[in-house]
Amino acid sequence: MVWLIAKKEFHDNWISYKILLAFALCIILVTVSVGLALKDYSERLSSYSLAHSGDGFFLDRIANYVFLNAEGSDNRGDIVDAIGVYRRPAELSVFARGLEDRMNRPVRFLDIRKIGAQVQVYTRNKQERNKLFALFSPPDFLFITKVMLSLLTILFAFSAIAGERESGTLKLMLSNSISRGQVLLGKFLGGYASLAAPFLAAALIALLLVALSPSMALDSGGWMRILLLTLVSLVYIAVFFFIGLAVSALARRSATAVVLLLAIWVVLALVVPNVGWLVAKRVIEVPSQQQIETEKFKTARQIEDETEKKYPSHTNMPGYGQYHVEAQDEIRKAMVGIEEGYEILRRKRLALSQILTRLSPVGSYVYATAGLAQTGIEDEKRYDSQLKQNEAQMSVEVKRMFDDAFSGAGRESPPPREDLHAYRAWLVKNDEYVYGNFRSGYSEMQNLTFGKSSLLETLHTIRLDLLLLVIWMGLGFVSATLAVVKCEVR
Repeated sequence: MVWLIAKKEFHDNWISYKILLAFALCIILVTVSVGLALKDYSERLSSYSLAHSGDGFFLDRIANYVFLNAEGSDNRGDIVDAIGVYRRPAELSVFARGLEDRMNRPVRFLDIRKIGAQVQVYTRNKQERNKLFALFSPPDFLFITKVMLSLLTILFAFSAIAGERESGTLKLMLSNSISRGQVLLGKFLGGYASLAAPFLAAALIALLLVALSPSMALDSGGWMRILLLTLVSLVYIAVFFFIGLAVSALARRSATAVVLLLAIWVVLALVVPNVGWLVAKRVIEVPSQQQIETEKFKTARQIEDETEKKYPSHTNMPGYGQYHVEAQDEIRKAMVGIEEGYEILRRKRLALSQILTRLSPVGSYVYATAGLAQTGIEDEKRYDSQLKQNEAQMSVEVKRMFDDAFSGAGRESPPPREDLHAYRAWLVKNDEYVYGNFRSGYSEMQNLTFGKSSLLETLHTIRLDLLLLVIWMGLGFVSATLAVVKCEVR
């Protein structure tokens, strides 16, 4: 009898065009989304490949840099910059973009504007991207499943029990030797299959697009991640379907059921994820980046002014003031201390917001899916940790290159760096030799990479979210069972 009920439910969804609508929406949205995401991934991969090629370090010479000398007039000289080292784009970002853009920031290796070896990280992505894609970013696979499929469950579930009660067929079914548990199971199997079939068809098309894309080169681990991502999505759909069956059993009319389900969807999909972050921001306040930079500037100026009393400087940098080479180590340590203090606050706020957003199955689904795509929060933490390690390694390498290049530039030895004006004049005079040595020395730094988490590491980091999704599904099943047991037939 369970299979008869399931077949009837599937047939009813078919003749009402619900399944056809689901097929059309899933296939069109997923195909367009993955297709555009693959195009964007190809462009980002090209930028990454260029950054790791022989011409990948973008050396720019700008001849209009001005700084003031002791007499107040200006000197001009070349600036040499070296830009490179990106994190290789995550292949599965075509399914879940997540925090991918935050993990593709280039690193500036050298900046002679400060007369020395500098390593700086850009705060925004410099890789070439389609501007229209940035303005009108299409929803990714994660967004489509999170929003559209959860809404479709309302379409399939709101009348599953309430509609049978209104038409009188529920009373007829229960008058035979059919238990209410069998009715629930049959309704779930038929309705869930009606929704899962379009989803799996769209997922299969997405897999074909990925397999045929020349820019994608997934290993067995990548395909396993896609399989797990699909299974997690099916569990997520089941959660909302059980919720829909529970409300449909409790509501006396289908119209009431659909209104209640829309309200529940708004709370779970929109209110809880957004309010969780807002509450966390309110509870744990962190200054804006502009305020932090202002504090850094004031701290640096205070150290410079104290140093000025001991070692008067004749170097005035526009917009900054007196510059002291002797104070730079102390300033760097102070900057690190300020940033680390605020980083602790950021992590506490993030941890609280994650706890609050996990009060909805949407939160756990997003964290689990982004983690499988290697674009989640833990992946960004891993990236930041490796970025700091690479920064330290690059700083040592750049200093070595700097010293090696300058030690052999001509017969004349370079003046002390404390005398910035003489040092600048020497640098410009020996520019071609120094520039050539810099360019030839970047091959070592080209080998620096950003490792990504293995599948086992990913499963370890998302284990809580996977467990919560299973718990949500279990709670939905229990709620639907109790609702069907207690529902009135008339």
